[in-house]
Amino acid sequence: MQDEPTPVELTKAVADFLRTDIAPLIAGHQAFKLRVAINALDLVVRQLTLSEASDAAEAERSGRSGQASFANDGQKRAIELPTGLRAGHTNMYSR
Repeated sequence: MQDEPTPVELTKAVADFLRTDIAPLIAGHQAFKLRVAINALDLVVRQLTLSEASDAAEAERSGRSGQASFANDGQKRAIELPTGLRAGHTNMYSR
């Protein structure tokens, strides 16, 4: 399983293939649509790359790799409040 390409590598390979092998063969409106698709794939690569870096930084900050941490108490409260309301343990004005 170590040799499998990552989602970033796969997406980048498809974008590069379309850019170098297919784009020169297409003209007109179809070429425009192809460029839009390539740009969308490039966006996905950037988002996946940023997400991986962000996840790693969050795990490092939390000191608990693989476990979620809350950036602030507001996020924790936003998650706990609906559960407490359903169970009748809290109201939306309690702290």
